[in-house]
Amino acid sequence: ASDIAEIVWSALSMSPSAVMEEIIIRPQLGDL
Repeated sequence: ASDIAEIVWSALSMSPSAVMEEIIIRPQLGDL
């Protein structure tokens, strides 16, 4: 779960000019 937190934090800490349209998190074993 820590890797997901890093993705969210990196998205929030980006500059306001950079727009995160979508974050896709896929399990390594395939779709849930």
